[in-house]
Amino acid sequence: MKARVVSIYNDIVRPRLSTTADTKTVEGIEVVSRRYRRHRLDTIVPVPTPYELYLKERNIELIREAVNVTDVGISIGGGYGVTAIALSERVDTLHIFEGSTDLIGEIEKNLTANNVDAQLHETIVGEAISIDGRTTTSMISPSDLPDAGVIEMDCEGAEISILDGITKPPDQFVIETHPTLGAPTEEVVNRLHDLGHTVTAQAEDPVDGDILVSIQQRFQDEHSETSSYNI
Repeated sequence: MKARVVSIYNDIVRPRLSTTADTKTVEGIEVVSRRYRRHRLDTIVPVPTPYELYLKERNIELIREAVNVTDVGISIGGGYGVTAIALSERVDTLHIFEGSTDLIGEIEKNLTANNVDAQLHETIVGEAISIDGRTTTSMISPSDLPDAGVIEMDCEGAEISILDGITKPPDQFVIETHPTLGAPTEEVVNRLHDLGHTVTAQAEDPVDGDILVSIQQRFQDEHSETSSYNI
């Protein structure tokens, strides 16, 4: 019953309310999207709201602590742009791929709010399994992705097929697994091993699955200071 009340308020009532000037800040990243602003009744209605709930804090922590600085980074499944903004701190050039036409504008707002430059592609990589909102008709094969030093993925179940289609693996991956959508952690780790990668950091995702950071074994051998740890 409580979950039903939360859903009704957050998904039906709350979007109709006016917002305040309060924006959400996640690990120093400002999120200005309307969904994550404080709304007028949020302090009165006794339910958790997107302004208060978890939003990729563990992803951000792993990116900042476990990803090596490199020239080009790719974020697949940009969402609201939060993890991509964190990734921008580790790369010189950032590409963001997002298959939801509704979220492209949200990513642009949050990039601007955080003074981040990125090449934004309204394109599905591989296949669309679960996309929030309207879906673009533009698609790209994983084999056609630009060369990159790191690829970050939060693709709502498409992670396995993307890994299977990549022909130019980066030095590092950051991947959020989705067991309920057909991309369980064990299978993702097996695909990473097939690509010559070793998982160097792992954290449980509070919503579904795990967040993994992996590195090419060859690259790890050259940078022996890289350590394995769990959160």
